[in-house]
Amino acid sequence: MCHVPSVHRTLGLSLAVLCAPLAADTAPDEGVQLGPITVTATRTEQALEDVPESASVVDRTRIEQRQPQNIGDVLNDLPNVDIGGGPRGIGQTVSIRGLSDDRILFQLDGARQNYRRAHDARVFVEPELLRRVEVIRGPASALWGSGAIGGVVAFETLDAADLLAPGQTLGGRVKTGYQDVNSQWLGAAAVYGRVNDQLDFLVDIAYRDAGDTRQGDGNDLENSGYERTTGLLKGTWSMDGINFFGGSYLGLREDGEVPSNPQTLTMDSNLVNRMTRQDNATLRFHHDNPDSPYWSPSLVFYRNQTQIDEDRKIDG
Repeated sequence: MCHVPSVHRTLGLSLAVLCAPLAADTAPDEGVQLGPITVTATRTEQALEDVPESASVVDRTRIEQRQPQNIGDVLNDLPNVDIGGGPRGIGQTVSIRGLSDDRILFQLDGARQNYRRAHDARVFVEPELLRRVEVIRGPASALWGSGAIGGVVAFETLDAADLLAPGQTLGGRVKTGYQDVNSQWLGAAAVYGRVNDQLDFLVDIAYRDAGDTRQGDGNDLENSGYERTTGLLKGTWSMDGINFFGGSYLGLREDGEVPSNPQTLTMDSNLVNRMTRQDNATLRFHHDNPDSPYWSPSLVFYRNQTQIDEDRKIDG
C-alpha cells in the first residue's frame, strides 16, 4: 500500500469598502415592482443589468429547481462557462472564455479558495448548502488581485434569513432525495433561528451516498461513486443594527475509490482509496448605517485547509 498525503492551507484577510451608487429620482409606479438582483462579486451591490461586466447569478430558486449534485451541475448552462474534467465531481474544472486553473478566482463566503493540484477540482462545495453563485466573466484582477484574469466565481452559503419565513423566529427542515443515474441518496437536515432581532444562527448538515454513474451509452463509469458529508455552522450578531459580526465554519469530507487521476478512465493499477477533506472558517465584520449610505466597510478573516489522502490499492 502506498499512502500519499497532500495538504494545502491558506490564511487570508479580505477588506472591502462598498460605496453605494447615487439613487435616481423615480416616479411612483403602479405596476408590480420586483426586487433587483444584485451582484456582490464586483464589490459593489447593484442591479445585474447595471453591471458593466458580463455577469450571471444563480440564485437559490434555480439551485432548488435543478437539484445539482456538484459544482458542474450548478454552472454548466451559463454562457461562456465550460465544465471539463469528466463527470467525477472531484476532477471537474471550470473555464471562463477559455481560461481556467489559476486564471480564475474562486471565493466561498468572501474567502479566496487557492487550492490547486493537478487533475483535481479547484473547489469542493456541497450545492445543497448554497444560496447563490455569482460569475463574472472577463478580467477582474483590478478588483480582486492576482488570479482573476479570466473571471470570478463567488459562492455564498445559506443564512438563517434564507430559510426563515416572515415573522418566524425558529425553524427546521429535513430533506431526502434519490436519483437513479448513480443510485444516489441525499439526506439533509437543518435548524435555524433568530433571537431578539440581534442574533441569527444556522446549523445545516448534508449527506450523499452515490454509486457509479451511468453514461449516455448505457455503460457505467467505473469507480465514480463516492460518499460525502458536509456541515455548515453559521451565525451573525448585531447589537445596534448597524455593526454586524459574523462567523461560519464549513467542513466537507468525501471518500471514494477512484483513479489517482480522476479525469481519466479507470485503470486497475491506478486505483486509490481517496479521502478529500476541506475546512473553511471565516470571521466577518460589516458596517451598514442607513444614514451613511456611501460608507459601508466590511472585513473578512479566513482560514482554509484542503487535505487529500490517497492509499494506492495496487502498487504500479
